[in-house]
Amino acid sequence: MTGCFWGGPQIADRVMLTRLAPEGQLGEFFGLFQMSGRLSAVVGPALWGVTTTALVGLGDWRYRIAMLLVSLFLVGGLALLLWVREEREEPDLVGEEALPATPDVVD
Repeated sequence: MTGCFWGGPQIADRVMLTRLAPEGQLGEFFGLFQMSGRLSAVVGPALWGVTTTALVGLGDWRYRIAMLLVSLFLVGGLALLLWVREEREEPDLVGEEALPATPDVVD
């Protein structure tokens, strides 16, 4: 079910990244973006595994505690996103200056 709704956020984060990255540093920002995604793919399951293994004596409560810890990471990420301000101006796509220059065709 998650796969049906994951496309929108996945596209939106890349669009926002292209708007926030300074000109000439887009590759560096996408590299950092990819690295943080791969890091979270390791840290999340590792946190879950360590928590459920360490708290095995608590029975089913260990899963609830592990879910709480993972949820705290999600809330922390949301809190960090609240500080992001998108201040770049949108390009004017209507005017003639927005169109790329095309070479004259010589017959």
